[in-house]
Amino acid sequence: MATSIADSAASCQPSPATNVPFVEYQTVPWANHDSSGQGLTVGLALFYLALMSGLGTSNLQFQYPALDSCWPAVSGRFYHNSTGLASKTPMAGLEHPDPSADPAARWVIVPGSDGSPMDCITFESAVVQDVVQKNGVYHRQYMYRWSEAVEWGEDGEPTHHEEREMAAILNADILVYKQARNQVGYFIGLRWEEGFPAPSAKRPRAPSESGGDSSKQGGKPKRHGESSKRSKR
Repeated sequence: MATSIADSAASCQPSPATNVPFVEYQTVPWANHDSSGQGLTVGLALFYLALMSGLGTSNLQFQYPALDSCWPAVSGRFYHNSTGLASKTPMAGLEHPDPSADPAARWVIVPGSDGSPMDCITFESAVVQDVVQKNGVYHRQYMYRWSEAVEWGEDGEPTHHEEREMAAILNADILVYKQARNQVGYFIGLRWEEGFPAPSAKRPRAPSESGGDSSKQGGKPKRHGESSKRSKR
C-alpha cells in the first residue's frame, strides 16, 4: 500500500452524507532509511504517531492544526499541538488545536460583583481568540464591531451609519464567563484568573466608550460596576 499511493500528503473528503472527520495521511517510501538523507523513515513515522497519540490531542476533527504548531492553555503555558510538550514561550507557529472552531466572540449578561448586569465574553469563545504579543507580553485579542453615525439630518438625528471594526485585548477589564461551572473570571496576559478583579483607580477606557453613537453591536463591555445597555450578537 505504501508504494501504491503518491508520495505526498493528501486528504480523503467523505461525502456530505457520512458527516465524519476528514482522514489525513502522509506516505513514507520504504526506500527511506537513516542514511538516505530523506528525513522521515517508516520507523520514525511510527514513533511520531505513538508520541502524538500519547501526548498530543487525540480528538477526531474536521480540520487539524499544522504538526509543528502550538497554542496557549489558560495556565499561560504554550503546548505543542502534536507532542504535547509545554513551554513558557511559543516553540512553533501559533495555531488553535481545532482550526474549525468558531472565532466569533460571544457575549452573555451575568450579575456583576454588585449585582448589576455585566457583559461577559464566554470562556469558550475567549480561548479561541487570536494571540498577540504587546510590550513583550502575550494576550488574547478579539475583534468587535459597532455601528457609528456618520451623517445627521437637520433634526439632529443620524441618517447614515457605517460599520466599524476594532481589535481589543482581553485583560482584567473584560469579564469572562465560564458557563460549565457558572464562574466569572478574567485574563492576566494568557493566564485565567477566577473571580472578579480587584478595583483599580485607573481603568483604561473601553474603545466602545471613545466615540460613535450608542447603537453598538458586539462591542467591548462597559467597565465593572456599570450596567450594560447593549445587546450582543
